[in-house]
Amino acid sequence: MQNRIMAGDILCLLVIHLALLVAEARYFLRDDVKVFYSWSDASYDLLTDRGFGFIRGGVINFQLRCPEPEPSAPPDLWLLLCSMSGGRKFTRIPLTQLNYRCHQLSGGMSEKDVSMSDTFCQRVTVAPNSSGTYHVQHRVSNTDFYRFVLLQCPNSKGPVVTNLSETIDLQVTCSSALMTVNPGNEQLSSDEIPMIYIYDALLFIWIILIMAWLGNFFLFRRYSNKLHKLLTFAPILKLLLVSIILSRWRSISDEGLEFDSMDNVCHFFRSLEDALMFTIMLIVARGWGLLHCTMNNLQWGSFIFFFLVFAVSLMCIRWVHNYFLAFSICCVVFLTYKTLKCCSLNIEYIQRRRRKFRHFVNRCNLHYRTKTTVDDQLLHKVALFTRFRFVCAAFSLVFSLVVTLAMFLSEYAYVQALTYEVPKLMAYVAIGVIFRLRNFGPFEHIEVAPPKESVIVFLLPEVALGQLRPEVILGVPEHDGDGDLDCYLMKSQKG
Repeated sequence: MQNRIMAGDILCLLVIHLALLVAEARYFLRDDVKVFYSWSDASYDLLTDRGFGFIRGGVINFQLRCPEPEPSAPPDLWLLLCSMSGGRKFTRIPLTQLNYRCHQLSGGMSEKDVSMSDTFCQRVTVAPNSSGTYHVQHRVSNTDFYRFVLLQCPNSKGPVVTNLSETIDLQVTCSSALMTVNPGNEQLSSDEIPMIYIYDALLFIWIILIMAWLGNFFLFRRYSNKLHKLLTFAPILKLLLVSIILSRWRSISDEGLEFDSMDNVCHFFRSLEDALMFTIMLIVARGWGLLHCTMNNLQWGSFIFFFLVFAVSLMCIRWVHNYFLAFSICCVVFLTYKTLKCCSLNIEYIQRRRRKFRHFVNRCNLHYRTKTTVDDQLLHKVALFTRFRFVCAAFSLVFSLVVTLAMFLSEYAYVQALTYEVPKLMAYVAIGVIFRLRNFGPFEHIEVAPPKESVIVFLLPEVALGQLRPEVILGVPEHDGDGDLDCYLMKSQKG
């Protein structure tokens, strides 16, 4: 008997998988549905983690295969189509009230919506086809977002077992296939239909932006440094992530199946991309490539540590528990605080250098031979840090709100995608505009001269020297003149 049951299960699974290859529908498969035979109380099971948005005329097809124990009294099964709020309230219905509703259902209530603890769920009878097999097909009459609940009521015609010790062996594990399809053989939920168009547009935009960024790199590559190369890596990872997400939605639309492996890959790369973006923002705020081009191992180690902690916390939101959302928000707040603080300290440092160098120029009565001055160079760096600080503050605030609101937008997948992708796209564009390469030639050659023409002052590029402070070199003629300026006799001066 047991061998016949196992063979029947294998045959049923084979039929279901063959149906997946030829039919056009969205599939939610489970092999851990608990069904209670000869049970004295009602029970329920949520068949899907999230709901499905139906358009009027959509079809739902549900199949359940169970190895039927003998002797047994198979339960009366009802497929409930509950709204999202109704589904949440349904899970809080007391057992006594659930048993009472089952008693009403067994008494032959009308086919209209059944009120359960102030919630409304459409009920569909799941009738057995053969031994241990249940099937139901239903056409949805209105446009709405539903969650699917399998309600199990004690068999109204069979014997009821009340001894708990006798019911342990009457709990069986069944495999279910829930198939949904919208009109026009559309396999995506109503809120998911725009997702392909959204990510098609995002893919096109990111390709254009990366081509523009690389074109800017080749046009002004002589001014590129390691910071610019690091900034290039982030949008390339983002392009890869958008491609993976688009492939996932196309796969669901074409095949109707959601693969956990694809979902995990998407979440993994999304977590890496989020963590990398905030880490790069912190590195830029520290002034690497702008005020200095070297950092010690301890600093690089701290950046790697922040990146790993933030990435792991984002991954744990999906793979461990939603409670890690609070930890992720704390990581965002900490990284934002460090980024804004570093930007402010660097702005203050550059302003001090401006005041000190202006005092040096005035004291030595120097004048510039070039159109670009040292003050222009320092002001340009102040502008870079000021704009970058504003972008970081705005994006961090929006990111925290979006991550939090995403938990409450499960019915609106396209809204969730737009609120996540659009602010990040704007932040990437803003950072790219701020730190784009351009003709920095005028900043590399600045000449400062005292009143006596036999002396000339050169400002050497600070980043090329790997120094924190610009260095002014005074060229002194071979035979000293009669000048009495202090700066005329100086060999070098930290400016």
